[in-house]
Amino acid sequence: MCCDMSPAFIKGAADNFSQAKGTFDKFHVMKDLRLSLQEFWNIDDLTTAASYLQEWYL
Repeated sequence: MCCDMSPAFIKGAADNFSQAKGTFDKFHVMKDLRLSLQEFWNIDDLTTAASYLQEWYL
């Protein structure tokens, strides 16, 4: 099952669909990763963070 990445959705899915396996869409995973890397590397420019991710992802 695919659901939102918010803790409330994850908990609701786990409580109501305990046998289902969960997955998240690539867009939100990459968005969260980009924001985390941006914070970790102190990058102000989103384009620079996206270029780092492209190199890693490809």
